[in-house]
Amino acid sequence: MRLACPCCKTDYVVPSGRVPRGYYKVVCSHCGYKWRKAVGVTLNFPSHKIALKNNLLSTAEANPVKPNYRPEVLAILREEAKEELRLRQS
Repeated sequence: MRLACPCCKTDYVVPSGRVPRGYYKVVCSHCGYKWRKAVGVTLNFPSHKIALKNNLLSTAEANPVKPNYRPEVLAILREEAKEELRLRQS
């Protein structure tokens, strides 16, 4: 089995019989880049799940949720922000 680092393109040859099926974290010994590699596992994700995930991500980015804090928490956060601003300006 051949592995190639996606970052620096260094090639590695690993005997196929010595690597069991599964998902692995691989680290390039040349540049230190880390990536995941699937060995003997099919990556057939249902397209409807991928579309649903992409739709949820785009909806979340388009409509960010503003946190709803209690008034006493907001007062504390405003005090902390004011104190931080004072310390940064001095």
